[in-house]
Amino acid sequence: MAIPPPDQPDWNAHAVEEHGPLPTKRIPQSQYDKAFLQALEVNGQVRAVSSDWNGDVTHFPPHVNWVIHPNGDLERIGFN
Repeated sequence: MAIPPPDQPDWNAHAVEEHGPLPTKRIPQSQYDKAFLQALEVNGQVRAVSSDWNGDVTHFPPHVNWVIHPNGDLERIGFN
């Protein structure tokens, strides 16, 4: 008795994975508490930016993972 060939995966059926940096998301001040912000500040992981900040993080130290906007919104810019 012959063994049937294995099913071949449909390589076109999966979604195309995108490469590059993950998209950032701003977190309104109402969705985090003071303790979270204080922990970021104590660890040196947050940096304040101005309202005209263009998203350039090249001048930030590598341990800065968050920015805080003038209105209090947090935005995650790094993952380490």
